[in-house]
Amino acid sequence: MKSFLLAMLLTGLPPQAQHKTELIFPLLGAWHVTNGGSDPALNGHSKSFGQEYALDILKVNRHSMKSCESECKLNKNYYAFGELVIAPADGFVTDVTAGVADNSIVGVREELTLGNAVIIRHRPGEASLFAHLKNGSIKVCAGQTVKQGQIIGLVGNSGNSTEPHLHYNLQSSSYLHEASSIQAWFKRVWVVADNKYIKRDYYAPSGRDNIYSPKQATSK
Repeated sequence: MKSFLLAMLLTGLPPQAQHKTELIFPLLGAWHVTNGGSDPALNGHSKSFGQEYALDILKVNRHSMKSCESECKLNKNYYAFGELVIAPADGFVTDVTAGVADNSIVGVREELTLGNAVIIRHRPGEASLFAHLKNGSIKVCAGQTVKQGQIIGLVGNSGNSTEPHLHYNLQSSSYLHEASSIQAWFKRVWVVADNKYIKRDYYAPSGRDNIYSPKQATSK
């Protein structure tokens, strides 16, 4: 226990964080978390083995809280579609799934759960999963080393997805069948509450959170 607390102090992460990797939010700008956190009422993944703390993240109009205002049967009209996805920390790309067509809004391909996806191993026991990426958008390949803030792809609507969004999970292994989920704490985000931006040096998002993430690293 002492070694765990010492590691947390050395990285600057809060003691309740169960990971050592210092993460930045994997998206830039203003976003809405629809699923996430430790409260089952706010996280539809809570009963999904290996994805218990995963986040589903949309881009919405903060006034209407809608993710699309018109012609919402077209992916391109969703605010999230085509937005940049960045590496939250340095790491090694272990897996890439590509070539999965984006769904129409009325169609879901449940047999291809993750859709276009990338897994980045940050350190032993800590890896990031990015799912439902836009077809043809992935910028990295398996075996590649990436840096924090590097573009890895674009938000899409592939796999078991009903609308354009990012599914992000910090997990204990890059092997999906043996991974457990880890609640992710992100450095330097702003949480919107009562129409005010509150800066949080470290924050673990929950469902219904509105998050703003500034550009924090050079994306290449």
